[in-house]
Amino acid sequence: MNGPVSDVKTRRAERSGVARATMLETAIRLLATKGYSGMKLADVSRESGYSYGLAPFHFESKAGLMLAIQEEIDATYRAYMAAACDLDASGQEFVDQWIAATFAFAKDHPAHWRASVVILVESVVGVPDVAAEHAQFASRNVETLRRAFERGMRDGSVPRSVDPHATAVTVAAMIKGLNFEWFGDPTVDLDESRELVLDAVRRLVRA
Repeated sequence: MNGPVSDVKTRRAERSGVARATMLETAIRLLATKGYSGMKLADVSRESGYSYGLAPFHFESKAGLMLAIQEEIDATYRAYMAAACDLDASGQEFVDQWIAATFAFAKDHPAHWRASVVILVESVVGVPDVAAEHAQFASRNVETLRRAFERGMRDGSVPRSVDPHATAVTVAAMIKGLNFEWFGDPTVDLDESRELVLDAVRRLVRA
């Protein structure tokens, strides 16, 4: 039976969860705009509306915060892609959906996407745990594409002459390169970039 003490503990836990989520959103925004070196734990706490010590309490260190940011971006991205891509589609259709959804995610969650590029550029060398997490993120994307190309070879939507792994790596590399271009120049048209990748993939699977 719940009593006053239990209710207080529940409310505290809920507030703690809300505070952590709020600070993560703030940290993603700061990372996207100020970079790794410019993001401070104190700023995360202050701009989230909390006391100075709350971010260190939840994340312990800047490295801990970076790892939490990468995990949050990864979770948001995976949920977005799962909703956008039809697992019952043909292999080629799934690849097209996946590419389109990747660029749509960048438009719908620009701070998340820019923060992810910052993590890749600035922090992976100095924060090994974040580097490992980001490597898993990148490897999973390649694996998702590889499986889709293999499925396409089975269902006839992708020629059997295609090397599924090499093509998956090529597609992922193209998207990564365009991400760097967009990071350096936000005026880059993401819709044009998406169509460029889609056209390149169609050429690859026809070769």
